[in-house]
Amino acid sequence: MGDVRDWGAFIRGRWDWTRHGYEKGFSRGCQFTDLDAAIEFDGRSLVIEAKQYDGTGMLPEVDMGQRLFLRDEAKRGKTVFVLWGCGVCNDPYAIKQLAPDRSGDRFEDWRGLDKEERRKKLKEEIDRALGLVA
Repeated sequence: MGDVRDWGAFIRGRWDWTRHGYEKGFSRGCQFTDLDAAIEFDGRSLVIEAKQYDGTGMLPEVDMGQRLFLRDEAKRGKTVFVLWGCGVCNDPYAIKQLAPDRSGDRFEDWRGLDKEERRKKLKEEIDRALGLVA
């Protein structure tokens, strides 16, 4: 899905998984999560979890359950990014690539760069993940 063209349809299409017992029986308080972006291109998979961030203060944490899920996706061979920024502003501030093991994670802080340079960096990360550049 690209840009949301019909916000009403988007909202009407959202499911509330916590109602009507869909999560009953899950142990340890497990809950459904959502992915903000995912794509498969020529056999390569990219998953992006976006976290709202306005460029000030500390970066918000990814909660434990979501972090475990994303780490599992990396173990399955997918490229997984956590991206901090302002989605409606199309303004990325920082990115972390999750590896199958925490010791292999890679973090880049782009807060010292101007907006166009940050956007360029994000595009390069996406292209690299999908094998479009070396």
